[in-house]
Amino acid sequence: MNIYQTLYFMSLAGGMAGLLAWASQALLVLLIPAGSPAWPSAMIAAALLGGFIGGFTVTFDEKWAGNRVQPRWVAMGTLIGIGAGMLSGALHLPLRAALPGALPLGTVLGWMVTGAMIGAGLGARWISVNRARLAHGMVGGMCGGFLGGMVFGTLSQWLPGISQAFAFVLTGTGISFGIAFAPVFLRDAVLRFVNS
Repeated sequence: MNIYQTLYFMSLAGGMAGLLAWASQALLVLLIPAGSPAWPSAMIAAALLGGFIGGFTVTFDEKWAGNRVQPRWVAMGTLIGIGAGMLSGALHLPLRAALPGALPLGTVLGWMVTGAMIGAGLGARWISVNRARLAHGMVGGMCGGFLGGMVFGTLSQWLPGISQAFAFVLTGTGISFGIAFAPVFLRDAVLRFVNS
């Protein structure tokens, strides 16, 4: 698989993970009683997003590298994603509450924090192999979270369900693209250095 195919398919895996996380959280939120505080649904949504992205990216990365997919590595990626997602979900609501007058800005920043934390957490899984994956996962998550937050912040008044689905997909795509970009960037830099 060439570099562009890797970036494309890894981004596609992240987008699919985001869509599955959105659908799962939409079903789970129905179980939360009306009048409950908002934090359980925010933590569940972010944990599901991190878990699905963690499982999908590890599975795709192992498959792409030609290795046998090992359930323990997939479980580890999923658990790292859930942990990072729960932590970001705990930070998401206080951030939005701190900016009540600027709700769209708080929404965008909340999605950026969620994307950055999940991306950094999943990038840390590969830190022994490639240190740049942490930074690239974090930046990719921030960019995906920014786009997702912008879509959700602007369209949530008219299309709340669809805009949230787009936000999940864009954030998942950004995180997975960032994680996949680090080794591609490193490989390209090594090839340019050797050729010069």
